[in-house]
Amino acid sequence: MIKLDIPVKQYSFFERVKRKLKAKTIIRPYFDEHQCIFVHVPKVAGTSMKNTLFPNTSGPGHKSAMAYYLDNPDKFERYFVFAFVRNPYDRLVSAYNYLMQGGKGGEADLIFRDSYMTDYADFSDFVKHGLTRVEIVSYWHLMPQYLYLINYEGKIIVDYIGYFENIDADFSKVAHKLGMN
Repeated sequence: MIKLDIPVKQYSFFERVKRKLKAKTIIRPYFDEHQCIFVHVPKVAGTSMKNTLFPNTSGPGHKSAMAYYLDNPDKFERYFVFAFVRNPYDRLVSAYNYLMQGGKGGEADLIFRDSYMTDYADFSDFVKHGLTRVEIVSYWHLMPQYLYLINYEGKIIVDYIGYFENIDADFSKVAHKLGMN
């Protein structure tokens, strides 16, 4: 695997302390209920998985495994931590189309698209020239998937990685592990 020298947005010690003082956590109550942590890698059917496993809940968004660890190391060590990944090219196509269509319509995706993606003639031009820019490859939808799964030493810290291309079987394994249908 090729490692890129990309700055990753992680929780610093001070952000963790500030969050604790406010008694907020990124670990959701339904994670506690099922003793699991779902690392939602963007553009890998994560919203569908969350809605199936934890219906009628709001998600913490796209947080890395390291962010969950820093938020609560004890729960991270005790809970079943899982994520799904996807063929990188297919994920890139999906992310590109998603962002070019405005994302979820939120301000962040629109600002990102207008600031960084509209300079390129098409997908091919974006791949050839846009993916060389740190500002682009460090945006959460375009950030390499492995960065969601590793610690600061580059070691994978999730318990299970499912594959989008094998989603039915791998999703069933997660549901079984969580004691769900």
